[in-house]
Amino acid sequence: MAKFRVRCPTCNAELELDEAHAGKEVECGSCLQVFTAPDKAEKKKPYKARPDRDDDEEEERPSRRRRPRRDDDYDEYDYSPPSARDGGGGNAVAVVSLILGIVSFPMMCCCSFISIPVSIGGIVCGLIGMQKPQGKGMAVAGLILSAISLVLTGGLLLLWGGMNVMNLNNAGAFRGR
Repeated sequence: MAKFRVRCPTCNAELELDEAHAGKEVECGSCLQVFTAPDKAEKKKPYKARPDRDDDEEEERPSRRRRPRRDDDYDEYDYSPPSARDGGGGNAVAVVSLILGIVSFPMMCCCSFISIPVSIGGIVCGLIGMQKPQGKGMAVAGLILSAISLVLTGGLLLLWGGMNVMNLNNAGAFRGR
């Protein structure tokens, strides 16, 4: 008698049936669910035994879930480092500290009074940004640049103030004669 294979609609197990069971109710050996086997007209291929497979073995299926990406995964078209691909979560406060440290230098020459709060903001952001390991170098660089800018701005303001005092003294000396 010819045999054919059917899949259980519940557990997806493969069953081998005789043609006599075609179109009749059968019971799955795995989950004991009763279902109607397809009729002869519905079946497409007759059963052919495969010599490389044992009937008692269940077929291993590959998982359809995606595995998480690891650092050693290689993608020849992706030139970004693995931490950038994974969304490593940067340190925005460190970036702000670096930007404020860089911006405070040109402000020191043209508008010294605005450079002071910008430098202080860069120092504060640098101290906060050093607490995270990501971007710690940027935080340190911003902190150092802001501190240097603050010291130089203070020195320029003292020099400017001293020159004004000397000009006032000299102006008074000329009036008196």
